[in-house]
Amino acid sequence: MKTSRMGKSAMAAVVLALAHTTSAHTWVEQLMRIASNGTLVGEPGFIRSYTPRTDPAFHDSEMSYLIPPNGRPTGNKILETDNICHPSQTVGTQSAGFPVLTTAPGDFISLRYLENGHVSLPQNQKGKPLNRGTMYIYGTDQATNNDTLLAIHKVWTPDGQGGDKRGRLLATRNYDDNQCYQVNGGEISTERQKEFFNNNEELWCQADIQLPSDLKVGSTYTLYWVWDWPTFSTDDVPTSESNGTITLTEMYTSCADISLVDPCSIDSPACAGINGTKSALTLASLANTFVKGQPYQESAILSQLEKGNFAVAVPGIEGTNGAADGDSTDGSSSDSDSATTLKTKTRHSHQKTVTVTEGIATVTVTQYVDSSTLAEATSTATVTEGVSTVVVTRFEEATAPVGTASTPVETGAAPLVTSVTPFMARRARWSSGKRSLLGPH
Repeated sequence: MKTSRMGKSAMAAVVLALAHTTSAHTWVEQLMRIASNGTLVGEPGFIRSYTPRTDPAFHDSEMSYLIPPNGRPTGNKILETDNICHPSQTVGTQSAGFPVLTTAPGDFISLRYLENGHVSLPQNQKGKPLNRGTMYIYGTDQATNNDTLLAIHKVWTPDGQGGDKRGRLLATRNYDDNQCYQVNGGEISTERQKEFFNNNEELWCQADIQLPSDLKVGSTYTLYWVWDWPTFSTDDVPTSESNGTITLTEMYTSCADISLVDPCSIDSPACAGINGTKSALTLASLANTFVKGQPYQESAILSQLEKGNFAVAVPGIEGTNGAADGDSTDGSSSDSDSATTLKTKTRHSHQKTVTVTEGIATVTVTQYVDSSTLAEATSTATVTEGVSTVVVTRFEEATAPVGTASTPVETGAAPLVTSVTPFMARRARWSSGKRSLLGPH
């Protein structure tokens, strides 16, 4: 099986070409197939009219497509006439040397992008959702140059019955994939550079999904990637879909065509019999064949694939919470079905674990300063929508023995908690005093 990856010299050139600021925004840089062992394989595919950052004529505006655009006379409002694709990204338009991805129905693919500081430097942009925005991936075999954002975004559904029924919502993903980073001096970047080492080079982000198995071999299929990146009035909103006051609407899109071939012609995991399998690989069985310990830049993210195509639930759209696999279209999932327990890492000796369970949830916070002198203090509260506080008890930092008047003296209140998604595993952490339990990193 042929493995393809960007060479070190080319990768270095991209890193040098990328300014380390959040002024640059994001688009899909590359699409790759995912083998059954998790390796990114084959030749990469590219979005329509792709221009590499290493091109002397490259300009951010050629790839970055903001909806609504800055300076619009009607204000910060999306219009019914706003196309979902950049004006240069018309149907079938590929730049020389940057072809479409060749893949198969039921294949696993990775949409790769650079975080440009939006993940690793959150302090640069206040009011952004903690998951750094939500990505929506739509698919259609009937793309037109007149496809508009408002006719598709949050209108097309997983079962293909939404809107004009020409396409469907394939997946939702957190923009922060929990491992990618730009190389900079920020806390998130420095921690991830150690945990997800990549030879001191930027580690690309990924949105790993499974394509539907009912796509037609021999056809061209179009993917619409939408990054919903709103600004809220506060810094503690979990996702783009959470309750909160939006002060600025900001979306970015990329449009990519893919060529569909027979799975067995490209050794796809979707081909029964590949790598000794008796049937086509599914998300449920992928964990058995995925090889851990591979270079992060050259492999998919297993935790994304294991959770199914829908990492972020979309209010009002059935089938987007806890879908079991890429072909799930029955919309039968529910909040309670997808309950997930998340734990933070203990970063300091005086911090313990925060456990958050989705759905009707229990939040347990335990903190102590010195285990030799203080016992643990635990406060448990049930969190449901409409509950406005979570009472957290902790010990004051003190040297007095347990049982004296210095034991628990403080409680804090956290803001409304309505949902917690997998990205919170790295962001939920104890904040002393009365700060939010689920506050920004």
